[in-house]
Amino acid sequence: MMIWGRRNGRDDTSGADVLLSGATTKVESRSEKAMASVHVRVYEELNDFLPPRLRKQRFDLELEVPSTVGDLLKKLAIPEDQVELILVNGNSVDFAYILADGDWISLYPVFESLDIRPLLRVRAHALRRLRFLVEPELFRLGLCLRILRSSVLKCRCRSPDEIVPISECGRWIVLTKNPAIARWPELERVYLLRGTNTFQQLIEVICRFNLTGSALLLRLRSLFARTAR
Repeated sequence: MMIWGRRNGRDDTSGADVLLSGATTKVESRSEKAMASVHVRVYEELNDFLPPRLRKQRFDLELEVPSTVGDLLKKLAIPEDQVELILVNGNSVDFAYILADGDWISLYPVFESLDIRPLLRVRAHALRRLRFLVEPELFRLGLCLRILRSSVLKCRCRSPDEIVPISECGRWIVLTKNPAIARWPELERVYLLRGTNTFQQLIEVICRFNLTGSALLLRLRSLFARTAR
C-alpha cells in the first residue's frame, strides 16, 4: 500500500510543493492590482504643479485600472479648476473619462487667445476671462474694449517691477505700443499693437483674441466717424 507523500521509505513532498507554490502564485497574482501605463504631456503654466524633471516634456505614468482623467490629475496634484482642455489620443474628453493602457494624454490650461468652446468637454463654459491692462496712451482703445464687455485696467506703471506683478496676479494681458515692454522676459501675457489708430488697434485685438460681441464693431466705427468730424 502506498502512503501519500512517502515513496520507497522516503518523504516525497515535491509534488505537494509544486501544487502549493502554484496556488501561492495564483493567490499573489490575484492580489496584485492591474496597472496601465499612459503617456502624459502637460502644457504651459500647468507645469508649475509638476516636479522640475517632468516639466515641458512627455513622461510615462503608471495608474491603477480603472482610473479616470480626474484620478490622473489627483496623482499629479493638478487642480481640476486649472485645466480647460484634455485630449486623449487627440480627442477632447472630460474628467470622468476612463483611461486605457497606452493612452496619450495632453493637459492644457486656460486658453486666453483662442476660443475653444466647440472643443470643451470638461465644463459647459470656457475658463478664459479676458482682462486687458492698457497704457494711458491707449485709453480710447480701453473704452472700446469695455463696450465689448471686456475687463480693462488703465495702468500708469512703467517698470517691470510694477507691471509684471499686476499682470501675473490678476492674469491681465498687457496691451502696449512699446516694443521694449513686449520684450520683457518676465512678462508672460503681453501683446504688441501694430495699428496706428484706435480702430486698427481694436480690429487687432478682436482678431487676435477672438473676442465675442464684435457685432458692435460697426456701431463703434460710426462713433469714431462722428467723433472725428
